[in-house]
Amino acid sequence: MKKIFWVASYPRSGNTWVRSILASLFFTDDGKFEFSFLKHIPLLDRKQNYEFVKNINIEDFNNLNNIKNISKYWYEVQKLAKVNDKFGFFKTHSANITVDNKFHYVNKDFTNGIVLIIRDPRDVVVSFSKHLNISIDETINVVINNNAVIKSGNDAESLPMMHLNWEQFYLSWLSLDIPILVIKYEDIIANTHLSIENIVDYFENNFDLKIKNKEIKIKNILESTNFKNMQGMEKKYGFKELKTGLFFRKGETMQWKKALTKKQVVIIEQNFTNLMNKFGYFQ
Repeated sequence: MKKIFWVASYPRSGNTWVRSILASLFFTDDGKFEFSFLKHIPLLDRKQNYEFVKNINIEDFNNLNNIKNISKYWYEVQKLAKVNDKFGFFKTHSANITVDNKFHYVNKDFTNGIVLIIRDPRDVVVSFSKHLNISIDETINVVINNNAVIKSGNDAESLPMMHLNWEQFYLSWLSLDIPILVIKYEDIIANTHLSIENIVDYFENNFDLKIKNKEIKIKNILESTNFKNMQGMEKKYGFKELKTGLFFRKGETMQWKKALTKKQVVIIEQNFTNLMNKFGYFQ
């Protein structure tokens, strides 16, 4: 039964913002967002989703820090996914990889569609560097590394995900023959209202999922999920996805122009020329 919608992105590309919009559309009556609503779109790659492995192979369960072990159970995890009667969402920063030519990260048997968020990799590097608390050069080495494996959190529940490099991450998702909505982070900032309307159209046109109280929800989503309001909520209440610093740090485009050296820009652009050109990042 097809029931899963993936909300996929390379880290620091607007995944949390888009999840906030989706949670407000589908899991509220009025579209007024609160951080607690993000629980409706959880990360798939967490140990709690693999508890059933204990009864199958305890050695594998005790070694879920190994992607080869994790991959054996991707099909069952998606089959057993706890969603409502019709559909559910999962966040991921994993590339859509295949392990040993048989274990697929995304299984078409259970997947409805994909919301894929993309951001200029030059800005990703700036934001990711702050998030990882490492230098720009170290972050560039992560982003261009086609074997990069990173956890989404620092807690014991977080499992490793194979990111690939920035370009290969997106190509792995775009290769799927499944309805995909591609959202550019820059477009959300430039015209949030239009971006929300595009999200609504994607679900209503492809899956006949009608949004109740649509106009009221969109109005309230625009107010409650804008960056200033989200940052204010984080300062007041904290944000569990980050233990130090601010998760909602700046929310700007073109940060790279001041933050990166010419050499750093060249490295990123030379590695990702094709996809950056495809999505208009050289204009």
